[in-house]
Amino acid sequence: MQSGATLQELLARIGDPSIRAAMIYQYGTRDRDHTIATALDALIKEARSTTAA
Repeated sequence: MQSGATLQELLARIGDPSIRAAMIYQYGTRDRDHTIATALDALIKEARSTTAA
């Protein structure tokens, strides 16, 4: 997933059509966790600023 491949592309590469198999091989990274947390933080701050205005 880090490569930007879609779930369907990953399933084809690992030779197993089940989503369960893809979920076993998929794992997060600290960089990705940080990116997600930063994006969520920005969304929360934006929502708070629009409701406070």
